[in-house]
Amino acid sequence: MHGTLAEFKKDLVLNRVPMTDENREYKILRVDRGREMPDHPERIASKVFVSYSWDDENHLKWVHDFTARLCADGIDAVLDQWQVMPGDQLPEFMERAVRENDFVLVVCTPRYKERSDDRIGGVGYEGDIMTAEVLKERRHRKFIPVLRMGDWNSALPSWLSGKAGINLRGTSYSEKEYKKLIGVLLGRVPQAPPLGRPPARAGRSATSSFGRATSYESISRDEGPIKITEVIAEEVTSPRNDGTPGSALYAVPFRL
Repeated sequence: MHGTLAEFKKDLVLNRVPMTDENREYKILRVDRGREMPDHPERIASKVFVSYSWDDENHLKWVHDFTARLCADGIDAVLDQWQVMPGDQLPEFMERAVRENDFVLVVCTPRYKERSDDRIGGVGYEGDIMTAEVLKERRHRKFIPVLRMGDWNSALPSWLSGKAGINLRGTSYSEKEYKKLIGVLLGRVPQAPPLGRPPARAGRSATSSFGRATSYESISRDEGPIKITEVIAEEVTSPRNDGTPGSALYAVPFRL
């Protein structure tokens, strides 16, 4: 038995627990590369890679500040401006960043779309990696478009066409859209309410086995099976036998 989650993680690292498939997956995803929330020791931060194009200095600063805000809000964000050092292999960084993170935020601008569609530079290389992962792993929700400039038609890469995204255009972007993004990254998405009971049906008619309709009050399905409590003998009629449809039947009124 493990007293705390921290002790369990330590035992995983030191291989002191049976390496079941479940424990192995937990170790890879949450112990080897997961970063814990500082104010909640047993919560793991979502790992997010921010993919963008180097449009201009203003755009670089916006991406930097946006990613820093994600970190401040509990998201373990990966940005090349922080992680890539002189001498690093850029292709390896991009491959690991796409493959090893829980989400990839694609900051969409017209220039990003152009370079992604034409497979130019780092954006084009990341596009190859991301489309290959979508094709192989089918994890469509991992890749989230974030509209920064232009509109969806002019800024969304072709391989992301049809995806729902987050609109953060403008100097002061939408706080509502930003909070929606944070909710997705933290797994705090709105849930459908529980399914309730159908309302009781209004008054209806019951038809006896002899073909005559009898009216009765509204009956809820919660009241159990419908039962005939009494046949009204004095109102039973004899067949007319006049050749019309149903004229050979008895009319038998009853109460429920």
